[in-house]
Amino acid sequence: PVAAGLSRSAAPCPVRVVAACGGVSSPFALLVVVALGWGYGLGRDRWNRCAQREMVNLATAALFFAGLATVAVALASSLDTAADSSLSAHMIQHVLLLSVAGPLLAFGMPLPPFLWALPATPRRPGGALFVGPAVAGRARPR
Repeated sequence: PVAAGLSRSAAPCPVRVVAACGGVSSPFALLVVVALGWGYGLGRDRWNRCAQREMVNLATAALFFAGLATVAVALASSLDTAADSSLSAHMIQHVLLLSVAGPLLAFGMPLPPFLWALPATPRRPGGALFVGPAVAGRARPR
């Protein structure tokens, strides 16, 4: 059977897929997840290009994006809607966010890619906060 609004002949429109799956309960949460993913990818790409080697490997990036996907499931899916009326759904959200998404995001090493996503001018003082002035002066990001 084909879900409402979907046809077998054409590729499904993303809006129709979301609507057929129950919709997005929190568009703002989904927007934040997409923005974080974009920033991480941009920073990872800049850092790898500047260093001329892979500073954040694909496995580490996959961990971060799996964490973001878990956050999206917990906060922007029908689980979030169910959590308003069901204690068990609310507790599943807690487990997903604390026990699954938290470690995945941390193992994804997000701070350096997010700093590299910034333009060079604000990146230098931001990096100095985390690596110290002696190292920050030598690592001249482009």
